[in-house]
Amino acid sequence: MLDSIIKYIVIATVAMSLGLLPAYIAFRNGRNMLLWWIYGTLLFPAAIVHALMLGRMSMGGCPYCRSIVDRNADYCKRCGYEFRSSE
Repeated sequence: MLDSIIKYIVIATVAMSLGLLPAYIAFRNGRNMLLWWIYGTLLFPAAIVHALMLGRMSMGGCPYCRSIVDRNADYCKRCGYEFRSSE
């Protein structure tokens, strides 16, 4: 009985620790760390893939030289192409 309780405590501790990884990645991308920690603890494989894709979702491509640039950038750092303002 005590062995099974210890086993479940260890599994829960490992799951909560692993949940910190997608939470930290998402936090660096401006997301809520607590919600992502819960998501990462419950569904770690899906959460880590999702968190890694967050950074790529905020990037766009330069139409002139095809390099990857931030969607909020005013110009391409590689070729100097100026993006139109959407105002």
